[in-house]
Amino acid sequence: MSSLGHRCAVITVFLGWAASVAHAQTVAEQRERIASLTTRLRTLDAALDSIRQRMDTIEVEGIRVVLRPEARSGAAIVVREALAELERRLGPEDRRLLDGWVITRRRATWTDPPLVIDDIVRAAGEEHLSQIGGSTLRVWADWWRSSDEDLQGAYLDLVTSPMVAATRCFEGRVPSCMDILGLDTVADPWLDLFDAAGRRVWVSRHLRYLRSAKAPQLTEPGRLLRECTDDQSDNACLALLSTMPLPLPNFLSARTKRSVVFVARSLGGDGTFARLVADTTAPLADRLAAAANAPLDSLIHVWHTRVLEAEPPSTGVGTAAAGTSLLVIIVAGVLSLRSTRWRLG
Repeated sequence: MSSLGHRCAVITVFLGWAASVAHAQTVAEQRERIASLTTRLRTLDAALDSIRQRMDTIEVEGIRVVLRPEARSGAAIVVREALAELERRLGPEDRRLLDGWVITRRRATWTDPPLVIDDIVRAAGEEHLSQIGGSTLRVWADWWRSSDEDLQGAYLDLVTSPMVAATRCFEGRVPSCMDILGLDTVADPWLDLFDAAGRRVWVSRHLRYLRSAKAPQLTEPGRLLRECTDDQSDNACLALLSTMPLPLPNFLSARTKRSVVFVARSLGGDGTFARLVADTTAPLADRLAAAANAPLDSLIHVWHTRVLEAEPPSTGVGTAAAGTSLLVIIVAGVLSLRSTRWRLG
């Protein structure tokens, strides 16, 4: 249907509704009301046309950009620079995942190219890659911007996690790594991933607010918290956790999950992301294996090795500093013995 025909149809339906509402009114009142509504409709229609006329669309290397007409000439250059930066980060093949993306920057200024480029690069992930990755992958926050720094974060997560399964993963047990990453099914995460000590630590870290909660509905959880942490009752811990379930992905930080994607990309090269999002209905484990062009256990084994290699530098006290500290302690001790208070003792 043409634009004019569509508008006529809308007006006809609108006027028909208006006539039915005004059924009990006089003919003069009906005509006056219909005339008023028709004028209002025409005003809104004109405003819509005006808005459309104030916007323009350009296409740059498969990307459509909605902008103001006055920004048209300079915008194309900036968008090309942004796409070049995205190609550098994603690779030529994975950069094509952005084809068909519509960038809407109605109020954005194009007079600061570096700022606009950064904005487009950020939006490429948040607005487009996040969507085409599907809901399952979306919980692996910002998977498209993984880096080697995430491996160090994963190391810290494994050594500080209260999950006994994380300790086993750190020790090199690939099935435990798959469990904590959510790549394999566990019947009960509180029983399968934690031991009694780990459950107690997790409760004390994440549910300690219950200790001072005043709401009546939190009285029982508060009691269970105290029995769990103060009395070290594992039954109380389990009872409390069963009433306050937490989704498995929240057991690990985003950096640990991103680090797996980073390793998959190091194995799969350019095209890793295209394979990762090719079938959003497939299990995530299968998608990661396809992305890495390797069996899943091989991917996790390489990931584990890379995580251990990313151990942060030791922050322990050096030999010289330790010697200096010891000397200070000895001197302080000698001086304290010369004190009148100590001699009187």
